[in-house]
Amino acid sequence: MPCNTLAVLPREFTDQGTDMKTIILIGSCAWLMCGCATQMVEHDANKSCADQGKKPFIFNSRQNGIPLVLESASAMVLCVGPEDITHLPDSFGADAVSAGNLNGAGIFSVSPGSVADRAAIKSGDIVYEFAGTSISNARELRSYIDRVPTGQLAVVKLRRKGRELEVAAQF
Repeated sequence: MPCNTLAVLPREFTDQGTDMKTIILIGSCAWLMCGCATQMVEHDANKSCADQGKKPFIFNSRQNGIPLVLESASAMVLCVGPEDITHLPDSFGADAVSAGNLNGAGIFSVSPGSVADRAAIKSGDIVYEFAGTSISNARELRSYIDRVPTGQLAVVKLRRKGRELEVAAQF
């Protein structure tokens, strides 16, 4: 449920003589607690990084709880400036960041229609293996991407929201 949408209560609940104040209170509580946890984390990350003149790299985001009842969200955030971003080769179409706690290269942005985009690589993904080689940072990933000839397929192993995935990147 988006943060700007109020909960709609079932007709049976409103037909049982419940007064309008109770309905508004319950609807307001549902609005505050449901569907907003992730947006609140992202908003806080954006604000915190903007205060430093940087942009957030949000990874390992997790949402817990029961949707429409009570939920929580958490994420790891790195505030990055232009000097922290490694531009991966144009043939791949993405930018990446490095940090000791990533254990790989963090995908900061993906260009629409690029090899990375067609492989379903997304901002926030952590690439830890590229074409059978372990990756520890963004510079390493750039180096290995540079070696892939046009027309070749490269298997990319990554972590997204705590899950390990394998995708194929067609160059």
